[in-house]
Amino acid sequence: MKQFIRQARIPLLVFFIITPIVFYIQIKNDRAADKFGLDDLNLRLTGVVDSIDRTQAGNYSGYRTVRIKIISSNIKTYDARRVSPCYFCMIRNGIAEIYDQSASDGTGYNGGYDIGDTIKINSRQRMIWWKNKKDQIDSSVLSVYNGEELYIYAEKYHQKF
Repeated sequence: MKQFIRQARIPLLVFFIITPIVFYIQIKNDRAADKFGLDDLNLRLTGVVDSIDRTQAGNYSGYRTVRIKIISSNIKTYDARRVSPCYFCMIRNGIAEIYDQSASDGTGYNGGYDIGDTIKINSRQRMIWWKNKKDQIDSSVLSVYNGEELYIYAEKYHQKF
């Protein structure tokens, strides 16, 4: 047993040193993505959910591509693809495409907004509110997906304005 403890000491020591560093870097990257993609964007938008890509449901930490017909917005055109690999939305021609984890998965179990619901977004407050067809109001906190896979998928199957 002493032999095992001696042999395991270095790998355990490395694990307990490296793991917090990795978590710190991930949290720092997430905060930077949220600052650029939400706070600096300062988006205030109201619209109706037109479509939700539910094929993504098991991937990308629950984030889905959501297409919104804009009713009102303080930003008319927005495309951050050349500026950052991670971003919250694209806006063009009265349509917004957002990448969000609050959308319904279609099963009725996770709640969230669905097609036909009216939504309000305030990116500086990092909040999204929605009113469903039964006039129920709910809300969720916004965040930016910090990984390239979602955006590669969205560019391949969406982002057609």
